[in-house]
Amino acid sequence: MKKGLKSGTLLVLAALIGTAGIAYAEGKKETKPTAPAAKQELVISCWGGSSEKNLRAVSKAFEEKNNVTIVYDVGNNSDRLNKIRAQKASPVTDVALLSSGFAVMGNEEGLFEKVSAKDVPNLDKIYDFAKNKDGFGPIYSVTSYGIFYDTTKVKTPPTSWGDLWDPQYKGKIAVADIAGTSAPLLLIMAAQMYGKDKYDIDAGFKKMAELKDSIFNFYMSGSDVTAMFERGEIVMVPFLDMFLKSMQNSKLNVAMAVPKEGAFATPTTVNIVKGSPKAAIAQKYVDFLLSADVQAQIAKVMSESPVNKDTKLDPETAKYLVYGEEAAKKLVTFDDSFINKNKGAWIERWNKEISIKK
Repeated sequence: MKKGLKSGTLLVLAALIGTAGIAYAEGKKETKPTAPAAKQELVISCWGGSSEKNLRAVSKAFEEKNNVTIVYDVGNNSDRLNKIRAQKASPVTDVALLSSGFAVMGNEEGLFEKVSAKDVPNLDKIYDFAKNKDGFGPIYSVTSYGIFYDTTKVKTPPTSWGDLWDPQYKGKIAVADIAGTSAPLLLIMAAQMYGKDKYDIDAGFKKMAELKDSIFNFYMSGSDVTAMFERGEIVMVPFLDMFLKSMQNSKLNVAMAVPKEGAFATPTTVNIVKGSPKAAIAQKYVDFLLSADVQAQIAKVMSESPVNKDTKLDPETAKYLVYGEEAAKKLVTFDDSFINKNKGAWIERWNKEISIKK
């Protein structure tokens, strides 16, 4: 009797174990973990050096949130735009960060996609000047040219671009090389101030020729300007606001004046390459760059002024940048298409009439 009970019990136990095993197997099948989704690669064309380093830091949160690995293709504006041209039939680059003049070339050549607030909601939160009038990639940050001056030698801060022509500063002014960004802008401002309008380039050249004897040197880089101030060779120069903090931290007696005519806006744009197979994630990245919090990061890390109207900056960061709607309204913007079409001829004429001193 006991033996039979034992056998029966074993049979019941075996059945229960079998049932449990089936249930476990079925349950295991149902809850089997899926393999993690493969990371997408997003190729971003940008400047190298500290620009790339800072962009990596800013973009890290985007990579983590969107399961994306960003590949950075670095170089100057011209080389990178040429690479995108060469890839037109089969794009490798997905997003291109470019100075506005080069972005305009790409837009006119059909290299970039248009964007809308439907896909990039933060477009509705940026200043009007940052929106492309034809719907192409927007401006995501802006730097500006004002007049940098030596506070120990220029007792009355400049108030106008016209102060560069003051005879007391003869031989003590620096101006950018014509191949750079600010010289064509100064030429246009001279045309506007002393000619019929900003398109009166003959008047601009005439006025720049009058400045020739006041020019100590034509600079090619930020380090050139810093060195000239350090050696006491110049007292005044049109220069970028993003360098002011580092120069002052280096104990240079330098300040920046915003002329009454306005500071020259030098925008940087974010563009989606036409035909990119990653258009959806590229749109997300554009929206990310335009978001208020990321704009604040760009200002702090890159020393570039925000374009999102909701961005909040701490006072220390804000004092070196164009911050707030009123400050943004004072920026002088330029027709990049006009500059692009004429810059070659301007360079040739500048080198004959301005750069070579007689």
